Amino acid sequence: MPDHEYRRAALVTKVFTPPLRLAASVSERGAAPKNDYALFVLALGLSNEDNFVRKCAEEVFSRIVRIPTHLFMLIDMYRSMGGGWGRRFRRLVSSYYLKTDTDKLAYHIVKYRNRIGWSHRDVLRLCHAKPITAMQNILFRYIAKPDDEEAIEVARDSFPVIDGYHGVQGVD
Repeated sequence: MPDHEYRRAALVTKVFTPPLRLAASVSERGAAPKNDYALFVLALGLSNEDNFVRKCAEEVFSRIVRIPTHLFMLIDMYRSMGGGWGRRFRRLVSSYYLKTDTDKLAYHIVKYRNRIGWSHRDVLRLCHAKPITAMQNILFRYIAKPDDEEAIEVARDSFPVIDGYHGVQGVD
């Protein structure tokens, strides 16, 4: 690597990495009244042209984005900064759905059905997340096909929180 590349990498490390790590720390500790600023810093990092900055942002993604509201807000901010649905961003968004425990994800799907114009169905269609486990497959099918009686019934049988949601809604 040429000398100017090393200097650029060192500068990027000193300028961009600390704000991303600070935003993640503040977000994790709940030290800010809202997570909006941490999400903004993350969106700036993800939309940056420099690969190293984007990589640093990807490393703190799961520390900042913990619930679907955060995910939907991040997507909205990232898109408003000119970010697209490239492979790297799709993989990052998919990781939220694939790495979250299925029971917790089922709860999130019921509690945070849609926010700020985004729904889980929209996001899954755009990020092309492929289920790894049978339980993820049940959840993804439930999200993608909200009118499919079989998908609803299987999800209700597999996840008590989804069954409770439909019971309260009177969809028996």
